Amino acid sequence: MTNKDKLLTNAQFLKKGLNLLGRNRKTVLSHHKTFELTDELEVKIEEILTALKEEKDSLQGE
Repeated sequence: MTNKDKLLTNAQFLKKGLNLLGRNRKTVLSHHKTFELTDELEVKIEEILTALKEEKDSLQGE
């Protein structure tokens, strides 16, 4: 999977997660589920940042 594919997949996951936490959600998550979701979103953010850093480093190396 390329960095762009990872970024797209993670961005879609973040969008879905934020929709579950946002004002327009259809159901309210329990505290436990909310904490699990925010933990997962934090992991995805780290993956995005890592992929962007790798992309930047590879462009500077050219």
